[in-house]
Amino acid sequence: MKLKALFLLLIIIPILSGCWSKKELNDLALISALGIDKNDNGEYVGTFQIINPGNVTGGTQGGGGGQGPSVSVYSSTGKNLVEMSRRKRRRDQ
Repeated sequence: MKLKALFLLLIIIPILSGCWSKKELNDLALISALGIDKNDNGEYVGTFQIINPGNVTGGTQGGGGGQGPSVSVYSSTGKNLVEMSRRKRRRDQ
């Protein structure tokens, strides 16, 4: 009996924790376009086009669309690509 209970417990625990760290689609930033240039100072300039998922849904899916634009455009600079990405991410938080 104890062996059955232990086996059942080992099978159920991973299933119950499946959505522990889930993220909703509205909480994610989906980059649909990325442009990288260099400015006069030699720094990289990144321009990101990010989809706003809550504003994209159409009327056929039960939503009427959002009140704002379906995409947003942001820009960030840095000495290298990693710094450029981190600076953008730091401003969003």
